[in-house]
Amino acid sequence: MQPDLSIICDSKKLDQKGCNGAPDWIIEILTKSTAQKDLNDKYELYEHAGVQEYWIVHPAEGTVLVYRLNDKGTYQLLRKTPFSPGEQVPVRLLPEFSVDLNEVFEQ
Repeated sequence: MQPDLSIICDSKKLDQKGCNGAPDWIIEILTKSTAQKDLNDKYELYEHAGVQEYWIVHPAEGTVLVYRLNDKGTYQLLRKTPFSPGEQVPVRLLPEFSVDLNEVFEQ
């Protein structure tokens, strides 16, 4: 499976074939045709592979769900309600960085 966006912080994981091992952060952008796969199959695959942060972007709803791998190796929602425009989403891997959802969902 190939994610919509992936961030790999360790350049040693990259070669001419792509990423060897789990990316550090994956972002999936839902569409009607991919929603079921992104919410179930990919979720389980990324969790099992050890992807540290997994975002699911719902363009139609203008929301983002953020899952982070916990110490037990399972995903935990960063918070119960999705992030939405007007909010900044923190990025665990880049503590000084956050994503402004007004820019993501700019009309």
